[in-house]
Amino acid sequence: MLVVEDDDELRGLIGAALADAGYAASEASDGAAALAVCRERDPDLILLDLALPRLGGQAFADAYRSGPGRAKIIVMSGTTSAGETSGRIHAAAFLSKPFDVETLLGAVRRVVPPATL
Repeated sequence: MLVVEDDDELRGLIGAALADAGYAASEASDGAAALAVCRERDPDLILLDLALPRLGGQAFADAYRSGPGRAKIIVMSGTTSAGETSGRIHAAAFLSKPFDVETLLGAVRRVVPPATL
């Protein structure tokens, strides 16, 4: 699993919540770093913020999908156009910020069952 979020505090909170729930997750602070992580080890699931520096969420998803990437993507965003963007990148789910830990974990479990992560 890969968490792509530019807010250090939120990225850390998401990572901690996932770890507490038994998931292993890598982290990236922008789309360019996320692509580098995916080249090393393609994750099963990507939790993706859309408003990222260097390479935004949609640009990351486009680049990722143009290669051999197979992960499902859950978009996390507070922008008004995020739902539409989620559809364009074929996201498996969309979480509107702010969200609580149970909502996050529920979405993760629905998209990729725990045994496959």
